[in-house]
Amino acid sequence: MKLSGKDGVLSCHEETQFHKAAHLRAVEFQSRYSSTGAHKSDIRSVIDRNRRTEVEANRAFFVSLADILMTCAKQDIPLRGHRDDGVLSADGNDPPHNDGNWRSLIRVTIRHGNNVLAQHLKTARRNATYTSKTVQNELLQAAGDLIRRKIVTAVNSVRFFSVLADETQDRAKHELLQVTVCYVAQEQDGKWIVKEDPLSVLNLLNTISEQQTCSTADDEEAETVDDATPYDPAEERVRMTGASIGNSLVTAMQQAGLELKNCVGCGFDGAAAMSSERIGAAAFVKSKAPLADYFHCTMHSFNLSASQSSKIVEIRHCFDCIQETVSFFRFSAKRTLCLENVVKHRAPESKRVRLVSVCSTRFIERHTAVLVFSEMMPFVVEALHGMTRWNSADTRRSSLQLLNNILTPQFIVSLVMLESITAVMHPVSYSLQKVGIDIIGAIQQVDNLLAVLCDWRKDAEEKFSKLFDKSKQIARV
Repeated sequence: MKLSGKDGVLSCHEETQFHKAAHLRAVEFQSRYSSTGAHKSDIRSVIDRNRRTEVEANRAFFVSLADILMTCAKQDIPLRGHRDDGVLSADGNDPPHNDGNWRSLIRVTIRHGNNVLAQHLKTARRNATYTSKTVQNELLQAAGDLIRRKIVTAVNSVRFFSVLADETQDRAKHELLQVTVCYVAQEQDGKWIVKEDPLSVLNLLNTISEQQTCSTADDEEAETVDDATPYDPAEERVRMTGASIGNSLVTAMQQAGLELKNCVGCGFDGAAAMSSERIGAAAFVKSKAPLADYFHCTMHSFNLSASQSSKIVEIRHCFDCIQETVSFFRFSAKRTLCLENVVKHRAPESKRVRLVSVCSTRFIERHTAVLVFSEMMPFVVEALHGMTRWNSADTRRSSLQLLNNILTPQFIVSLVMLESITAVMHPVSYSLQKVGIDIIGAIQQVDNLLAVLCDWRKDAEEKFSKLFDKSKQIARV
């Protein structure tokens, strides 16, 4: 069959009215699509101009609502109020009760000239105002999906990544697992930096329960639970094993669109359910992502090694005394003011006027608490001496007990030793918690710290002599 040429099939087809009409329609379609955009080329909007105007007006007021919501989310401002349902007035006047930041900010924008939003609230049907908590949650979900999609795109563009996960319990007693991806990205100036971006926060118990339910439904030979069977509290329906946690983690990465074959590392804490090479979450992730080697959190290891000093009775007693003193001042405004006045009178140039609490989990705050207490100890002693003459019997008794504890030789020597060790450990602890630190820099800082401690151990007698002399000076003051 002859296709081209004067009498070819294709050449003859080009001369037919059918081909010419189809070609004209295709060109017209491309022209309309490129000039109006895909979102405006709906045939209903082309035929009905009023509908097109209505769509643009709806998008205009919805942009204002989304902008208010995103501002609250960025500034960590809660949205809900005591009662935030019902009609939202278009005049911008505040109601007698507090109905939340979301509705209050909408009225603020209306009072300052947002006529689009005001007109929408006047004319919209009561079931189409888009100011309910359901719309808030849908907008937040959409924003979260866009952010996650952007993070996943950035990770896939550089290909290799590591996953970090840590579990905690919130005030509502929900077991939350935060999943973070760590990868190396290139900035616009050409510099490569390490990024740690949050991927998702999983309600671990609910996620594991759903997985176990699906697994039971898929297994035809498994025993099904009859709805009429009463609940037995002794039966553990949801088991948070290493495999179940690892399965939740792998599912979260797959649903986000990450390639497991490109995962080259996973970082968890040292709990057996997470770190076990046989039944832990790290082992499960390793079975699905062969390149994902497990790494124990460096900062967690550093904290665990530092906490070994607390096994010494005198050191543990020193920490307890510091915490009791901090609580004594922080739980009373009068005592806090007394300490501030002493500091301003004795050292007007001092920037520290309050003590720092000894945190049981964040060891960097422990280091800070020891350093601040050592710096402010003369002011604390003077303030406690003054409080022994106050009218309050509880204050007199507590201040005298604290003085008897912190003025003992054991406490002073322990405090000086803690201050000396903390002074060299604090910079390393702070650096290991910085975002974007690389492994080379972390190893170098730890090696430098070990070198300093080894030098101290070689000259232990001389070092202890200096610390003891400093303790004597503090005791004389």
